[in-house]
This record gives sequence, structure tokens and C-alpha cells, in this order.
Amino acid sequence: MTKSLAPAALLATWLLCCGFGPYRPPGVGAFALGQGDAVLATGVGTVALYANPANMAMIKRQTLDTGVSRDPKAGTSSLAIGGVDGTSSWGLSAGLGYSYDVNWGVDSPQRAMHDLRFGLAAAVESDAGRVMIGASGRYMNGDVVTSGQHLEGFGTDIGVGAALSNFRAGLVLRNALRVDNAETPRRVAAGLGWVNDHFLVDGDAAWGLDSYSGASYRVGVGVQPGDEGFQARAGYAFDQTVPLEATRHFVSLGVSWRTPTFSIDLSGALNVVRPEETLVALGVGWVFPVAEEN
Repeated sequence: MTKSLAPAALLATWLLCCGFGPYRPPGVGAFALGQGDAVLATGVGTVALYANPANMAMIKRQTLDTGVSRDPKAGTSSLAIGGVDGTSSWGLSAGLGYSYDVNWGVDSPQRAMHDLRFGLAAAVESDAGRVMIGASGRYMNGDVVTSGQHLEGFGTDIGVGAALSNFRAGLVLRNALRVDNAETPRRVAAGLGWVNDHFLVDGDAAWGLDSYSGASYRVGVGVQPGDEGFQARAGYAFDQTVPLEATRHFVSLGVSWRTPTFSIDLSGALNVVRPEETLVALGVGWVFPVAEEN
């Protein structure tokens, strides 16, 4: 990865359920899924709108991402599209995303949910690096099929992040304002990462602030041998987000072809305890870099 490409290599199009609540937001992306959804510290662009809204302001660029995920066992699919504009000269970034989510997971109630996200972030830059703060809002409207429950309302996430040389750090309060206690539990998540031109590693953990929301832990790595082109990723996630359900142990793999302006990602995740619980995701993304100032 060249220096100009390294941030683009972190762009994502989709994610797992760990850390977010009992359900996985489909808008987080196929790139993130390939590394166990460990992107809280390193994820930028559209993935940041879902994982850590502060990181939308980490890189000055415009991104557009779209993709689909599918649960082969259940025969259900989810669609998503989103983008982030971080080109403001004031250090502000804004993002917007939409997904139609048909639930992934044999242990959770099936649902059909419209999810509209919007976010704003700001950054302060110094010689040491960049510090960011951001918030995202979410409007949900849909049905939990098995219970007949209809959900509609707004939720919010609040995050902070830091990019200091090769190191990344992030902290997020999820569902500070929540739509529903069970669907969108209040959780706190923290992550650390390290990035260079050819390699990244990210690890994070999330804990529920309510008795019905448990812990999750995940770690992911990504490798790009050349300056651009082929990438490979792998990840692991421990998920006890719903304490009364069996603990889930996910392993994931992903491959990508990425250039400074275009990417295509293919990833898959498997619960090794329940092999029938699988997810595959395909994503396509575009990057519009800002010209460097002389």
C-alpha cells in the first residue's frame, strides 16, 4: 500500500453482530466482515458511520459504498448503500446510509427492518496526529416477524477516536438514545489498532450496560502484499451479546481487489459452534480522494 492508498485500504462496505446488539447492521460492510468486524479503531469512510462515527473525520475524502449480504441457511438477504463526505475545509465530515435488514442468525427472532443512518464528525489535527469526535442517528422502522412486534423510532451513537502515527484508538457509546431495550441495548465499546502501508491489526471489545446485554470481543488482521490490488483478511469474534443464548465463536475470511479509487470485497463468516449459522457478503466501493495541498 502506498501512503495515499493506506487509508483507502481501510474502507469497508459491511459487518458481524458483535458489539452492536443482538443484530448486525448490514451497512458496515464486506471488508469489515472479512476481519471479524474488528474495525472500531481503524474503520473509516462508510464503515465508520456504523462502527465509530468519529472516524468519519479521520480521512479527507468522499466515499460511496453498496453491497449485499446473505445467510445461505435461512435464505435471507440484506441490502445497504451509504456514503461519507469528509472534504470540508472546516474539518467536518457527514455521512448517510440506508439498509434493508432481514435478520441473520438462527437463534434470534427473524425481522425485516428499514434502517436509515446519518452522522456528523469533527477533527482537530496537530503534529502528533488527529483527534476526532462524532455522533450518528438512526431511524428504524420494521417488524420482528416471530413476535409480531413493530418497531419504529430513533437511536444515537456517540464516539471518539485518535489517529497518532500508525496507532489508532476508539471509544463508542452505542444506543445512547435507543429505540427498544432488547433490539438496541445500551453498550460501550473500545478498540485499538495499528496500521502501516501493507498490514493492519484491530482489536475491540464491547460490554452491555444492561443486564440483558453481554460482552463481545473480536480481533482482525489485513494484509496487502503490493502497493495496490489483492488484499487478504482474517478475523475471530467471541459473541455473548445475548446472555441467555449460546456463546458464538465466529471465524471469518475475506479477499479484496482495491485501487486508490475502487474496491470490490468478498467475505464470509462461520459460527464454529453452530455451523449452520453463516454469512457471506459482497461489497463495491468508490473513493474520491482530495488533492494534496502544496
